[in-house]
Amino acid sequence: MKRLLRNLRDEGGFTLLEVLMVCAIIGIIATVAVPRISSGFTVANTTKVLSDLRAIDAAVMLYQADKGALPQKVADLNDYITDIRNVKPPKGNCRIRSGEDFEVVKIVATEYAISYDSDSGEARATLDGRTASEYGK
Repeated sequence: MKRLLRNLRDEGGFTLLEVLMVCAIIGIIATVAVPRISSGFTVANTTKVLSDLRAIDAAVMLYQADKGALPQKVADLNDYITDIRNVKPPKGNCRIRSGEDFEVVKIVATEYAISYDSDSGEARATLDGRTASEYGK
């Protein structure tokens, strides 16, 4: 029994100071990493929105070339985009162009839409009322 107690006393452990230092280092790393990860999600969302809007714009042009009319809604493009009903915008933030800079905005819409320009007769895919040219990385 004495031998067991002696062995336990000889065991080394971490001091309170060592544990606090490790916690402080982890905290500093977290304060640096979290904004970068959040920015990464914003860039990923923006890239997805751009890709989706460009694909829908291309499908609108194909639809118009084939049928001689403009589609009334995004669901009409089912023949041109595989599984169009599941093409949904991401949740979270994305970047839009604001002059020379970018502005981070929250995505509000839950689906893409088609807007029409009565002057030019063009139809464009939109998200929150913005076309692909208004989004940026």
